Parts: sequence; C-alpha cells; structure tokens
Amino acid sequence: MIRTLPNQLIRHVRNTPESLAVALVTREDQITHLTYRDFYLQAHTVANALKQIGIKQDDLVLIVLKHSSLLLSSFWGALLVCSIPSVFPYL
Repeated sequence: MIRTLPNQLIRHVRNTPESLAVALVTREDQITHLTYRDFYLQAHTVANALKQIGIKQDDLVLIVLKHSSLLLSSFWGALLVCSIPSVFPYL
C-alpha cells in the first residue's frame, strides 16, 4: 500500500480504532477527543458528500469554516477523495 496520509489514517482505523486520533481545544479551553474510528467516520461522511456534489480527484476544495472538528473532518474528507483541500479558517 502506498504511504499516503489517507492510507495511514485507514491503517490506524484498522489497527487501533479506539486510540486517540485528535484532541481539539477550543478558545474556551474545552477539549474534544476523537478516536481514529470516530474521526474517520466524520471524514468519510464529508468525503461521501463531496462525491455526491461531483468533487473528484485533483479538484480544488475550498474549506471556509471556524476552527472545529468539522473543519478538520472536511480537510480529511477532501483528502479521502483525492482532491486538493485549501483551508481558510476563522475564529
């Protein structure tokens, strides 16, 4: 298997699905923990939505969202469909 970022995520989901993948800290110091399984499911949901609207490999995907798990999942969802994510976050 080629060692791409999406393939590494899938490998972690298969091998250690309940391990911590992401810890997001908000401006209010609230922490959200996501396991590899949960993080992948969120990213996969975004990937499916992108496919449904016609996004395909090498398409540029502009992501304009607040810093959040949705922003991170959107970035990885774009990677999962082999598109090119470009992030414009705001607070």
